[in-house]
Amino acid sequence: MAGIVNRAWRSCRLQAFKSLLVFTVLIILALQLVASTIPHHVDIREVADEIPYAPDLLFIYSSIIDFVRAEDYSNAIEKLREVINVYVPENIKYVFSRFNELLNSEVQLLNETNLNINYAYKFYVLGFIDDSRRCLDEASLTLAKANLTHNELEAACIQLSKRIPLRQLLDKLGNLKSIINSYWIEIRDLWYRLTYIGEIYETRLTIQVDKYRVWVGSTIRVSGYLESIHPLGNRNISIYIEDKHIATAVTNSEGYFSREITIPYIYREEVKLYASFTPLGSDIGRFKSSTSNIVKIKLLYTTPIIKAFIDRSYVKPLDKIYLVGLIEPRVPEVYVKAFNKHSTINVNSTGWFNTTLTVPDSIDEGTYTIIVGSYSLNTIAPSETALKLTVYRLPSILTIKPPLIALSGFKTRLTGLALGGETPLGEANITLEIYGQTYLVATDSQGLFVIDIQTPHTVNTGFHIVKAILNPKEPWYRIAIVEESIFTLNPYMASAPIILALILLKTTIPKRRWEAEITPSTPIREPIKEAKPLPVGIARIYFEAVDIIMRITGIEMKPYNTIREYLTIVGEFLDGITDQFRELSYMAEAYLYGGIEPDMDKAMNLLKDIKGFKHD
Repeated sequence: MAGIVNRAWRSCRLQAFKSLLVFTVLIILALQLVASTIPHHVDIREVADEIPYAPDLLFIYSSIIDFVRAEDYSNAIEKLREVINVYVPENIKYVFSRFNELLNSEVQLLNETNLNINYAYKFYVLGFIDDSRRCLDEASLTLAKANLTHNELEAACIQLSKRIPLRQLLDKLGNLKSIINSYWIEIRDLWYRLTYIGEIYETRLTIQVDKYRVWVGSTIRVSGYLESIHPLGNRNISIYIEDKHIATAVTNSEGYFSREITIPYIYREEVKLYASFTPLGSDIGRFKSSTSNIVKIKLLYTTPIIKAFIDRSYVKPLDKIYLVGLIEPRVPEVYVKAFNKHSTINVNSTGWFNTTLTVPDSIDEGTYTIIVGSYSLNTIAPSETALKLTVYRLPSILTIKPPLIALSGFKTRLTGLALGGETPLGEANITLEIYGQTYLVATDSQGLFVIDIQTPHTVNTGFHIVKAILNPKEPWYRIAIVEESIFTLNPYMASAPIILALILLKTTIPKRRWEAEITPSTPIREPIKEAKPLPVGIARIYFEAVDIIMRITGIEMKPYNTIREYLTIVGEFLDGITDQFRELSYMAEAYLYGGIEPDMDKAMNLLKDIKGFKHD
C-alpha cells in the first residue's frame, strides 16, 4: 500500500513539474515574440551621412547676394539664418560653418557701411560737415573690414566647393566684390566734396499763424521768413503738423512766404506746427538747413456721449444679450466689439440704437468687455464706452462605478452617471483613460453610460486608475473629471509564484500524511504531522484551512489552481463552512495580490470555525 501511495505522490510531483515546464516555455516564447517585433538599432557608423542638395544651397546663397545688391539687408540677414540651420555631416561641418560665418560677417559690415554713407550724405546736405566726416570715417573702416573678410570668404568657398558641388558660388561672390568697389567710389566722391567745400552759412527760419484756436478741418494761414547772410528767395519751405508734412510754400525774392493750410482731422487738444528748410541744388555745401520755431494750436471738435446698457451682466454660453443705447450728438452708425467679433449698428433719427448678441458656445468662463463706439465724422470725434459682463457655466457631476475586481484578458464593465445638478445629461461624451488606452462612450437620455473594456493580458496585478472626463452636449455645463481605482488581477503573471508555492506545499504537508507507516494490521488513523516550518501569517492560516478542506471533500488543490479557482471547485461541497472558507480565501487573495494586510483575529476565528465543523 505504501508503494502505491509513493508512486501516486511521485506522479503528482511529475505532473506539477510538467505544468511548470510548459508555463516557462510559453513565457519564453512570448518574450521572443515581443523581442522579434522590436526593430534592431542601426549602427550609425555604417550609414553614410547625406550632404545638402547643392542646387538648393546655391539658390539660397544667390538670393542672399541678390538682396545685398539691392541693399535689402534685412532680407539678406533673414536668408542667412535659414542656411545656418541646414544640417550637414560632421566631416564637413567646420568648413560649412566657417563659410557661413564669414558670409554673415561680410553682409553685416556692408550693411553698416551703407548706413554710414547714407548718414554722411544726409549730414552733408543739411550742412553738418563734422557729422558727415565722422560717418565717412566709420564707413571707410567697416568697408576695409568687409574687403578683408571677402578675401577669406573666397578661400572658404573654394574649400566648401570641394565637399559640396557649388562651382558657380565663387562667381556669385564676385558680385559682393563689385558692391565693395562701388561703396569705395561713393566714399571717395563724398570725401572730395567735403575736402574742397567752402564756408557754409547758417540759415534762420521763423513762422507765425493767424489763428491759434481753430476747428479741425478748417484753414489757417502760415507766414514766415527765411534768411542767411541775406534773405533767401525762391526757396522751398516744408510745413509740418505733428511731424507730418502738410504743405510746401515758396519764399519770394525778399525771403517771405505765406500759405493757407487745412488743419487735418486730428482729435486732440493741441498740435505742434513748424516749418523747415533743406538746401537743394546749388545750396548744398553753401547753406545749412534750419527748422523754425514751434507754434502750438488748440483744436476744437465735438466728442459724442454714448450711453449703452445690457439686460444682464451674468450669462451662460449661447445666452442672448439685448444691448440698447443712445448717442448724442447723433451719428449714422455705431460699432460693437464683443467676443472677438466686430459689428456695425444703424442709429435711428433720435440717436437710439439696439442689437442682440449671442454668447459663443466655446467661450471660457470669466469677465469680458463689450465696447460700443462711434467713428469720426468731420468735426465729431470718435468715442467709445465699455460694458462688463461675466460668463459662467453650471456645475456638472460625473460618477463612475468600477467593478470590485477586474481580470486581465477578460472584459471589464464600467458604468456611470452624468448629471447637471439634478438633470440627467443625455448625449454627453465620456472619455475614459485606463490601462494606457482611451475609450469614448456617450450617455443615454437618462445620463447613464455602460462600456465593456477589454483588459490587456499584460496588465500587472494591483490597483489601476481609471480617469473619466465628462464633456456635456450643452455648452452651459462645465467639464467634469473624476478618477477611481480598479483592483486588477493578472492570473497569468500570478500563476508562476502560486505554482512554486503549491509545489513546496505538496512536498511538505501531503508528504507527512502519505509517508506514515501503514500496514494491514495497523488501523487507519489521523497522520502524525512533523514539526516543519510553515508559511507565516495569513498564508499559514489559509493553507491549514486548505488541508482541512482537502480531508473533508477529498478534492486536492492542484499546483496550477489559483485561490479563486479552488474556492469555486470545492464551494458546493462545503455545506456549513462555505462562507467561512470563501471569506478566508478573499483575505488571502487580497494579501497576495494587493498587499492588503488582513485582520488576523478574524482569520483565526474563521479557521477555528472550519476546524470545528463536523462533516457527515
